[in-house]
Amino acid sequence: MNFVLFSGGFALGSILFQFCGIQCPFYVIAALNIVDAILRLLIVNSDHQKPSSEAGLKYALRLIRDRDIVIALRKINHYTSQT
Repeated sequence: MNFVLFSGGFALGSILFQFCGIQCPFYVIAALNIVDAILRLLIVNSDHQKPSSEAGLKYALRLIRDRDIVIALRKINHYTSQT
């Protein structure tokens, strides 16, 4: 599956760059990574702790509320954003 996405990424990136600008491919990749991370948290956590689907959501919400993670995300956002 990764090979298919990787080989199609160049074509998709060039189309997005041509029609939407230089930042658009990076936004699409960031959105896909966020969706992938959320799905991984929900699937992995629910398999190991509880059979209910609420366990993964509670774990993800607890991570979002964690002070250290919020600080790290703010610093990443600050250093990678344009001024």
